[in-house]
Amino acid sequence: MAGQKLDVHSEAGRAPQTIPVGDAARVVDEPTFQKAVSENPGFLKEWKGAITAGASLVQATQTSRSFSGSVNLIRAIPSETWLNPRNRTTFNFTAAYGVLDQPKTAEIKTEIYHADAERDEYFSPRLYAFGQLAYDHNVSQGLTLQQLYGGGVGWTALKDANRELDLKASLSYIEQSFTGATDQSLFGSTFAEDYNRKFAHGILLTEQLTITPAWTNTNAYSALGNLVLTMPVYKRLNITFGTVDTFLNDPPPGFKKNSFQLTTGLTYMLQ
Repeated sequence: MAGQKLDVHSEAGRAPQTIPVGDAARVVDEPTFQKAVSENPGFLKEWKGAITAGASLVQATQTSRSFSGSVNLIRAIPSETWLNPRNRTTFNFTAAYGVLDQPKTAEIKTEIYHADAERDEYFSPRLYAFGQLAYDHNVSQGLTLQQLYGGGVGWTALKDANRELDLKASLSYIEQSFTGATDQSLFGSTFAEDYNRKFAHGILLTEQLTITPAWTNTNAYSALGNLVLTMPVYKRLNITFGTVDTFLNDPPPGFKKNSFQLTTGLTYMLQ
């Protein structure tokens, strides 16, 4: 490279080609290129993600304490966006916990936990197979524990510098344990979409929707949706506004089917 031009030398005896730098999608020095195409990092390397936490405290006749937090991690190999993806691993954990105490009244507790992990193996730049697992606990819906294990295929329907949309379908095995109701084992499917959108000034919008019908008991379907807006504050610190909506069609008697959360917290970006 000289000035704003690239001289490309190919086979001996052939004249070099000159290309303006502005016409090249990417310009990468040779050491960086060789490292990117040959690197096979250990499992504990190349993780990116964010940690979010928020809390509130009220001390009066009533005492109220609440906490919400999340950990979102992703490991994409290779990490360079100018190479075709080989595999991707994700891990997500969210928690909402709250306690309300007042004189002569039983303690009121909120416990909502969700954890999931997924491994993607790419056949092409946009088509991949995946395995997944997910665990849910929600006192507000009488759900002691829901376990989901599945596998299927995914397709990146849209991908550019600022947007990405993934569509997924899988077969799933589900176990549900309830408070005061019969446990059940189910076989079903999971249909999901993930959307990310980057805006100016580092603002990021992420949206997810998952629908899980159960074929062995069509009344036992569930759904999960969340929407998160992250805005930079200072260096790696961000402020996050999020909503999480969980729907369970077959909760025990006395519990509502829908659980909605609105959260705000500080987020630290790991990379």
